Amino acid sequence: MGKSYQQYCPIAHALDLVGERWSLLVVRELLHEGPLRYSDLHARLDGCGTNILAARLKALEQGGVVRRRRLDPPAASWVYELTEYGEGLQAVLHVLAHWGARSLRPPASEGDLEAGWLPGALRIALPARVAGSYWTALGEITFEQRFQFLTGALRAGGNSFALQGRVRGEEITFTVAYPTGGRRLSARVNGRSLELR
Repeated sequence: MGKSYQQYCPIAHALDLVGERWSLLVVRELLHEGPLRYSDLHARLDGCGTNILAARLKALEQGGVVRRRRLDPPAASWVYELTEYGEGLQAVLHVLAHWGARSLRPPASEGDLEAGWLPGALRIALPARVAGSYWTALGEITFEQRFQFLTGALRAGGNSFALQGRVRGEEITFTVAYPTGGRRLSARVNGRSLELR
């Protein structure tokens, strides 16, 4: 990591991890697109030099925000992706985007808007809504949602088990707290139904 504020403060620590120029934009791109090769990431960050991007990725890896992973053949290329810890920044970017939009002026020209900017902005500004009740083979699952974080319960056979998880697009991962231990599940939201995997 680069310079540090050297303060025992969660805000200062967060800025030590993601406060350098370009760091949050790297996170934004990985939140929007998922895993990306270095060259694809660099192409999306117009104006960011290769040495700066390499330094930011290294610092984000050291901070546990990003990981580098080799894809299976036939691609077999290296990609960068957010860790679960890094995905937690979606809520931060959601609030930061709303705050920044309050003073953002209209673009000076059409050239200021990159292709695909609107879907990406909407993904940050409006996370998928999955709150509600779903009937599944396991029983009734009820979710409450705050940004991408979920809490709720699975009701089955007269019992209720707490659950918590997160949303990424239409994909949900959550853990049900059974008395014998947690069970991690994944699902996909399809309209008003929940497809367990």
